[in-house]
Amino acid sequence: MWKSIFKSVTTFKAGVLIIFCNNDDTNNSTVTKKQLVGNYANIAFANYKKAYDDAVFLETAIYTFTATPTEANFTIAKTAWKAFRESYGTTEAFRFADGPIIVLR
Repeated sequence: MWKSIFKSVTTFKAGVLIIFCNNDDTNNSTVTKKQLVGNYANIAFANYKKAYDDAVFLETAIYTFTATPTEANFTIAKTAWKAFRESYGTTEAFRFADGPIIVLR
């Protein structure tokens, strides 16, 4: 889980650094603040959507397990929990107080 969080945050920061630190004069394209914020919002939305979908699946798995406590339902609930923690962990990068949103204002 922590590896995926670190990978997501590192990838995002590397992308921002490449955009802002690109001194290549042959590249005539410029990225506007609106495009950068829009891309960040799309990434955040995709991460939160995945976490939400996994949370709904986890809720269903837990209700199924509590209604019918079998070994198979317990395994499904454990698997759902692991998937949810993985996707939820990637959303934590968007909650840092000193993150990109404040920098872009």
